[in-house]
Amino acid sequence: MKIKEESCTIVLLGNWNKYILSPGWSAKNIFNEPGLGVEIALDLGLPPRYTSEQSHVKMIPTEDNVTFVALQHDDECLQKMESLAYELVSKLSYTPVRAFGVNFSFSDQANKNDLLGLFKFSDTELLSNFGSQFTFNSVRRRLIVENRTLNLAISNKGDEVFFDFNFHYGVSGTSEVMSKIKNSVVENKKIAENLLKSVYKLDYDNLEVKG
Repeated sequence: MKIKEESCTIVLLGNWNKYILSPGWSAKNIFNEPGLGVEIALDLGLPPRYTSEQSHVKMIPTEDNVTFVALQHDDECLQKMESLAYELVSKLSYTPVRAFGVNFSFSDQANKNDLLGLFKFSDTELLSNFGSQFTFNSVRRRLIVENRTLNLAISNKGDEVFFDFNFHYGVSGTSEVMSKIKNSVVENKKIAENLLKSVYKLDYDNLEVKG
C-alpha cells in the first residue's frame, strides 16, 4: 500500500480575501515564521503556493477555498497542518466558511486481494462484447463512519487501484470549524487505514510515498 504524495490535505471552503492572505501576512500570522517559499504558476488563473520548510506544510489560498497540504505523512506533520488551519480560521474569524474537508489518497496493485473484483459491474460483460476497452473504472460511496461523513472514491486505472478519502464537515462559520477540526486529522487517517485493512485486507504498515 502506498500513500499518494501531497494527498493529506485540509480544504476550507468559504469566501476568502486572497489579498489578506499574502505570503508576508501568512508567514507572520499563520506560520509564525520569518518567511515562506513562494511558487507562482506560469499559467494564468492558478493560485500561488506558500511552503514552510520548518513545518513541512504548504498553503494554497484562493477566493473560494484555502488548502493546507502536509508534505510529510507522520502524525507530527498532520497535527501541525491541523494547527495551521485552526490558526487561520481563528485569526480571520469573520470569514464566511461553509464546509471543510480532510483528505487522504492511497493506492495499491490491482491484482492484490482481487481488488479488480470491485469493478465487476452488471454491464461489464455487455460492454466488452460490444468491443469496448476499459481505461478507467470508479465506485463512489457516501458513508457515515464514527459519526462523520466519509466520501470514498475507489478507482482503477491500469494496474493500480486508488482509494480517495474525503471526510466532509458542513459548518456554519469559523467557530464551528474550530470546534470540529481539533484532533480530527490524525483520527481520520487512522479510520482510513483501519477501513483499508479491515474491509479490503490491505496492509498499511510501513506505508510508502507515491509521487
